[in-house]
Amino acid sequence: MARISRKTIASTGAALTLAATAILTGAGPAAADGMYDTCLPGRACITFAQGVYAGKVWVFEGCGYHPVNDKFKWAEAHGNPFKIFYNNGSWDQVDRWQARSLDGINVANHVEIYC
Repeated sequence: MARISRKTIASTGAALTLAATAILTGAGPAAADGMYDTCLPGRACITFAQGVYAGKVWVFEGCGYHPVNDKFKWAEAHGNPFKIFYNNGSWDQVDRWQARSLDGINVANHVEIYC
């Protein structure tokens, strides 16, 4: 029976962990959403309507579902269209390459970016 050293086992385990992490990371969004002063090129963005973040821009990274929980007054779609959904069941659509005002009275609960 062949003997395997602890060093070999440790390095093999580390390599497998790195490979699994790379696979799992590739399945998720490329980067996290962020808050900026302006909408970044090629992104979907919504602007806070009130509170501590009033006027700040939430910039979304990647397609699909993005949870939010606040009031927003402005939206820009620099590429893909998206919808912002409110707690009262209503929604606003932002078409690709368009900007528009939003319902700044109702709290939004999520954004769906369509790719």
